[in-house]
Parts: sequence; C-alpha cells; structure tokens
Amino acid sequence: MGACQWSSARLCPRLSEEIAGIRQELHRAGLPAGRPFDLAVHGNASPAWQEDKNVDLKGLSHADMTWWLESLIHFDPLNLAMVIVDAGPPRV
Repeated sequence: MGACQWSSARLCPRLSEEIAGIRQELHRAGLPAGRPFDLAVHGNASPAWQEDKNVDLKGLSHADMTWWLESLIHFDPLNLAMVIVDAGPPRV
C-alpha cells in the first residue's frame, strides 16, 4: 500500500529541503494537491536539553512540516525527561 493512501507520515529528516522533497515525491506518487497530508518529524529540539540541538524548526515549518515530536528514549534519566516535558514544546 502506498503512502498516498494514508493521511500522515512520521519522518526523521533534519533539513527543510528533505521535507520539501518528501512532499514533492508524495505528489508525484499520486497525492492530490488539495488533500491534507501531515508530515510529522521527530527529534530533539527542546531548550531543556543540556546541549544545543541545532534544529531548524522554523525552516522545517516553512517546508510544510505539520508536527514536531520531541523524542525521549527509555535510557534518558527520568529527571531530565520530566524537565523536558515540563518545558513544553519548542518554540518556532
């Protein structure tokens, strides 16, 4: 079953050019121009992380990313995970 038969995709690209390219490929594969299709990207961009993650959320948003999914992994310390959750979503 092709991706165009779904209404969303979860991705892990980091560059806005990749998001734009994925959107173009979806249209080439048959996604109608007016049909909504969410592109969800996951990674780490919260300002609560202890190091700079250097994620271009504004560029990804302009490239038509629909959702940012902040990623936490089971081996992240619980206190760090709580700080990141409490900080809320990163701002564009």
